Amino acid sequence: MTALVGKKILVVEDERLVALDLQRSLEHMGYVVPATPATTAETLAAAADHLPDLVLMDVRLANNDDGIATADALRSIRDVPVVFLTAYADTETILRARRVGPFGYLVKPIRPDELRSTVEIALYRHTMETQLRQREQWFATTLRAIGDAVIAVDPAGLVTFANPTAEALTGVVMADAVGKPLHEVFVVLDERTRIPLARPLGQALHPHWPSSTDAPQQVALRCGAIERPIEQSVAPIRDDHGKVLGAVTVFRDVSERRLTQQRLVTADRMASLGTLAAGIAHEINNPLTQILSNAAQMTEILGQLGSPAPTPDGQAFDRPAIHTQAIGLAQEIEMAADRVSRIVADLKRFARPTSEAAVPTDVRKALAWALRIVANEVRSRAQLVTIFEAVPVVLGSEMLLGQVFVNLLTNAVYAITEGAPDHNELRVRTHTSQQGQATITITDSGCGIADDVISRIFDPFFTTKPAGRGAGLGLAIADGIVRSIGGTITVESTLGVGSALTIALPAASARALPMPVGLVAISADAPRSKILVVDSDPAVQRTIKLALSGHHQLTFASNWTAAIGHLYSDDRFDVVLCDGQVVDVGGPHVLTELLVAKPELAARVVFLTRDGSHAAEHRQPSPAIRTHLAKPFSPRELSELVHVLLASLTVESPA
Repeated sequence: MTALVGKKILVVEDERLVALDLQRSLEHMGYVVPATPATTAETLAAAADHLPDLVLMDVRLANNDDGIATADALRSIRDVPVVFLTAYADTETILRARRVGPFGYLVKPIRPDELRSTVEIALYRHTMETQLRQREQWFATTLRAIGDAVIAVDPAGLVTFANPTAEALTGVVMADAVGKPLHEVFVVLDERTRIPLARPLGQALHPHWPSSTDAPQQVALRCGAIERPIEQSVAPIRDDHGKVLGAVTVFRDVSERRLTQQRLVTADRMASLGTLAAGIAHEINNPLTQILSNAAQMTEILGQLGSPAPTPDGQAFDRPAIHTQAIGLAQEIEMAADRVSRIVADLKRFARPTSEAAVPTDVRKALAWALRIVANEVRSRAQLVTIFEAVPVVLGSEMLLGQVFVNLLTNAVYAITEGAPDHNELRVRTHTSQQGQATITITDSGCGIADDVISRIFDPFFTTKPAGRGAGLGLAIADGIVRSIGGTITVESTLGVGSALTIALPAASARALPMPVGLVAISADAPRSKILVVDSDPAVQRTIKLALSGHHQLTFASNWTAAIGHLYSDDRFDVVLCDGQVVDVGGPHVLTELLVAKPELAARVVFLTRDGSHAAEHRQPSPAIRTHLAKPFSPRELSELVHVLLASLTVESPA
């Protein structure tokens, strides 16, 4: 206890001989006694002047002053420990003194050994309590200052602490939250199922739960009508013997991080488009060249058919042969235009910021789309071999998985030297693993990856490509997307031989994807239906007339004024084909009001969009409209869609 020597002790005693005896004993022990006041006023003044480390306080002072009341007044001014001196150890005195929080009692007459032990224990206890309070204040200040939300609960799950960040995220102030069950402060939802978690703290309050903090969990926080994505960690609070004292949950709002990740994904997608631009231009130019060439030949043939003059050699035209040739040219134009349409649709899907909503997805569909995107790059470097075996459905975004495959395929292609496609191979295989996972393997015969590089290929901004060929984000983003749905990417590589990347994705369901239902052929004797076409483009009107006029009665309107006039007339239309541009110009509210007035029209409207069904879902004029058709569309596609729609309406309303 040598550290306690030199401490200042104030002796408050109205009996001067007792005070002098205590002073001598304390000074002999190495303490300093700066004063021996005998009244309340003298004590408060001496404490202010000398700032003692301990006060020995007689219960009864001069002038009938109360030592217990004096100690209470002293403690309210300065944090100083008090040891009471008394000749009366009765219950009432002890109970009164206890309310002040004394650090000990000395019953007169006082022996030196009792004095020494009581003083040393009081000083040591006060030092420890002061340090504990300081640590608690430091800890509480730290918790209040950190950017993460922190909420602590007791063993019963009742809130004991919430920092300001938690108050801001939950909208509940700490004073109102303390003492309440955690589920009354906020609700934690499973982010995929949107079902509230019955135990937001998991098993953290269980006696046998590990003390280490759980890995961060991606969940959603609901406070009233507000929901936000959060990342939450939970850990039990235990004493030295392992007894559970409570639990703490630490969580943060990840909305901004999600937005940043989305922007990075979109930026990477656009960078990939730039990389593939030359190949995409080649893919479009080839069918365009065919279209222009065939159109020129068609013009020449039609000119010949319309000319009465014979051929240069004097022979008559072989009209059946020319007719057959014209049909062949027209079919080639149709196929080439369809090819361009698919390429443009792929580009729109790839460039558009997409929702990350997880839905049951066939990875083979996303993979086939990615292969179309990189087809030209593959063609110049390797022979493509695809083996698509059955795989289970996975829970993910088809667009994001497509981006993963584009990144991985692009990297595999660039590992192969350009110019010798007959001697190189890119093999893509899908199969179901022994664990029931959807597995995709991409194997290339490229240069391979060095051992000191292979562990870093998924690090952000790491790239082995030459300057200007990539920022090193593609593989990192691909790895992040795969991990977000519970999958993994593994790499095996041999220098000079090639690499194999394996993507394993957990199955969402044991059921296979249903095969698409084929469209029923239109019978020649199908009844003629009345169709209103709302489209301002004459070329589109001609296409629709060509596709439908043989089986249906068509009425055309190029603007909303004319369309509303027809719809409110006595005529009853079986189907309404409505262009999205006309809706945008006329105002979505006009169509909404119309559907309120005539709700039976909702199931009969086909919304013609320029951006495909995904865009239509985000900006469709009314949630009641269920059917969409993306432009460009072929006459056959439109005819089959109208036929199926009419058939479904007939089944719903047999009368």
